[in-house]
Amino acid sequence: MHHTPSISTLLLTLLAFVSAAPAVRAAEISLDGEGWFLAMDTQRRGESMGWHEPPADWNRAKPLTAQGWDAASAPHCWTVDARFGEYTGVMWYRRSFVPPQPAPGETAWRLTLGAVGERCRVWINGRDLGEHDSVGVPVVIDATSAGILPGKQNLVAVAVDNSWDMTTIPGARTGSRPNDQLYPWLNYGGLLGSIRLESLPAAHVARQKLDAVPSGDNAASLKVTVWPGPGGFGEDAALAVEIIDPAAPAKPVAVATLPSPARGAKSVAATLALAGVKKWSLDDRRLYESRVTLRSAGGVAHTHTATFGIRDIRVAGARFLLNGEPVYLAGANRARGHPKLGGISTPELVAGDLQLMQDAGLRFARLQHHPVNRHVLDWADRNGMLVIVEYPIWGLMAPDLENPAKRQRFRAGMEALMRESWNHPSVVGWSIGNEYESWEPGGVAWTKDMIAFVKGLDSTRPVTFAALGRALRILKENKKPEAQSLHYVDFICANIYFKPEQVPGFLDRVQEYWPDKPVFITEFGLRADRVKDEQERLDHFDKMFALVRERPWICGFSFWSFNDYPSRYPGTGDDGYRRWGLVDENRQPRALYQHVAAEMKKSDWPKPAKR
Repeated sequence: MHHTPSISTLLLTLLAFVSAAPAVRAAEISLDGEGWFLAMDTQRRGESMGWHEPPADWNRAKPLTAQGWDAASAPHCWTVDARFGEYTGVMWYRRSFVPPQPAPGETAWRLTLGAVGERCRVWINGRDLGEHDSVGVPVVIDATSAGILPGKQNLVAVAVDNSWDMTTIPGARTGSRPNDQLYPWLNYGGLLGSIRLESLPAAHVARQKLDAVPSGDNAASLKVTVWPGPGGFGEDAALAVEIIDPAAPAKPVAVATLPSPARGAKSVAATLALAGVKKWSLDDRRLYESRVTLRSAGGVAHTHTATFGIRDIRVAGARFLLNGEPVYLAGANRARGHPKLGGISTPELVAGDLQLMQDAGLRFARLQHHPVNRHVLDWADRNGMLVIVEYPIWGLMAPDLENPAKRQRFRAGMEALMRESWNHPSVVGWSIGNEYESWEPGGVAWTKDMIAFVKGLDSTRPVTFAALGRALRILKENKKPEAQSLHYVDFICANIYFKPEQVPGFLDRVQEYWPDKPVFITEFGLRADRVKDEQERLDHFDKMFALVRERPWICGFSFWSFNDYPSRYPGTGDDGYRRWGLVDENRQPRALYQHVAAEMKKSDWPKPAKR
């Protein structure tokens, strides 16, 4: 259904709609800060010992006491807590809390764990709310059945597990070598993000997907898709949407009523024509808001707000196009981890890191092989940075890629990650993995299947994966491009650790086989602790940059890595760090950082007019 609303008439309709059923604000409580207790569960006996249940001698009138547990403040990463070190296993967290009184009509409860390292099982008041993968993606739980009592003490318990095996993502691989049992970043454990509990109407909006594409000068087409919470849209539901420019919030850009949802409808969608709007770009980061109000039977209303940008991303003629213009971007891979915060990404840490990157002319971020959090994407939206989002499939061999359980786990995790990311204009591509055996039949099948899966969820962005250098070597030797996963991606990403003089022999062959696909060098670099001096790294960068500038079909490169990061993977330094960074683990710039910044400032490479 296509709507081209008259703003004057629809604004009156919307105002009448809202005034007839004013949206109530959810009662919300943050569970961050002090008040948490934790205990190691080395034998995985916590549930059998009743750790998830309110203690028998607790009358729920006063806050829960330690009762032999250690104290913690959330967010919390036990990997950098001196009491626990790099413990791998199950850690229990629990605390009491007093929820506020919900507004009239609010009968549902929702618990959100901003990030967990890496999986968890959750109970409230002893009631099991299920097992959940996180791997850094928020865990959103329907807690309506948990018997939450406003005004009284309630108990939440979370059993967090950062162990891994052959079925987990990330996890071990099928090989027999020592490094097949590991992945090259730490398995940070804990409650790594903010935690909140909120009350909602039984019928509420859970999420939106906003596909906004320019349709002319100062005009755009916006498809709004709305999903309800677990209770559905409710009986006789009505939906209205306002599109707001935060710079001029008094006058909506557009207003519309959405189609009435059919009984049992899983989603509702409509397309709006927007006028007087501006595109999001690297230099003009214009953002808009979509406010969807759901009114169900009984007059209870709920409003959900999502931020988006208007821009077009596509691949054509060996160019990566942003709003129809080629972009040539330099970037760096931001590895996970901080000496004090561990796996916690605070807004301050994110802003500092990304500003350092941008100050050096690095405006693309692949951000290692781990889901990015909302702080990263919010900053990128507001400050002009492009991001490829990737779920942590790393180094898997063909038998792993063929494993049905691992495939299903990837689909569930990738979908959750995409839902968290798809309204951000800074997200310009999806990656289905890194350095897996893409040249094997099992790897090709994975690539084709997962590209189809991702495009079924979001067809507005190109899909790729980061190829191991071995894939290029095999391509050069076997000369069978259709037997390579690279044949099926929208643009080619390759990790290049060949000597610079060897690179043309591999990359030029790639361009010969796929002349219409742009190429992105997603990794390259030398370790700071594996060279005779820093000048060797400067010279290596210059040689690689020269190769890139000579090839207009290379749309960008991303240095490995932005920062040094801890690891226990074979080959890690004796100090526990892999020192690939432009900056060290404390974000102190090396000479290479200064050199890259100077080169990017004087280079005309990113300017298409100069090509």
